[in-house]
Amino acid sequence: MLSAVLEDGLTFLRYRPTGSATVVSSGVLDTSVIGGKICHDPAVAEYKRELSSEIYRVTPANGISYHRCADKKWREALIGAGFKVDEISGFLFLKEA
Repeated sequence: MLSAVLEDGLTFLRYRPTGSATVVSSGVLDTSVIGGKICHDPAVAEYKRELSSEIYRVTPANGISYHRCADKKWREALIGAGFKVDEISGFLFLKEA
C-alpha cells in the first residue's frame, strides 16, 4: 500500500490525452492538495470546477463517468463541466458527442 498520495487527481488528469479515460470516484475530495481548505472555501469550489472540467475532457465522447456524489456542489460542478446526469442512477454522468 502507498503511504502517501504521489499525485492529486487534477494534476494526474492534466497529463492524460483528451478522450482517453473513464473516471470513477467515491465522492471523496482530499482538500489537502489545496492547503486543507474547508468545504465552503472558494478555493475548494474552484478546485472542483477545474477537476470536473478535466474529467469531462478526458472522458471519451458518448462515454460515462461514475461519481458517488454526497456533495451537491461536486455534482453541480460535474454538470457545469458539461455532463448530463443519468436520473435513474443519479451517479452516472454522461458525455454526449
